[in-house]
Amino acid sequence: SRGCDHYGIYHTSPTLGSLTKPVVLWSQQDVCKWLKKHCPHNYLIYVEAFSHHAITGRALLRLNGEKLQRMGIAHEAQRQEVLQQVLQLQVREEVRNLQLLSQGRIGTGRRTTGRLQLWGQGEKWHLLEMSPS
Repeated sequence: SRGCDHYGIYHTSPTLGSLTKPVVLWSQQDVCKWLKKHCPHNYLIYVEAFSHHAITGRALLRLNGEKLQRMGIAHEAQRQEVLQQVLQLQVREEVRNLQLLSQGRIGTGRRTTGRLQLWGQGEKWHLLEMSPS
């Protein structure tokens, strides 16, 4: 799939319909739409680095400060901005997985993905704890 080299495509508000699919299935283009929506001020800096390194949804969820630095995001504040948004995305994705789990769509069992531990029933889920990264 094509990267996000053509910045002009996303100067209008991107439609986020495609982002209802699981983050692990996001293409590079989906990741660029997410960046545009959640990190608009430094979007051009991020989109260049993310395109160059072909960051897909699966890679996005695994990003950390060291990886962002290697990708060329030199400023600590910018890395923190991206990581904060990634963390929120991880939480949203985890809650969504748990809701699917509770509806019997993705099997059964205890659910702890990544650093998040959640507990709940039906539509109500609570963040129990977050392990240190």
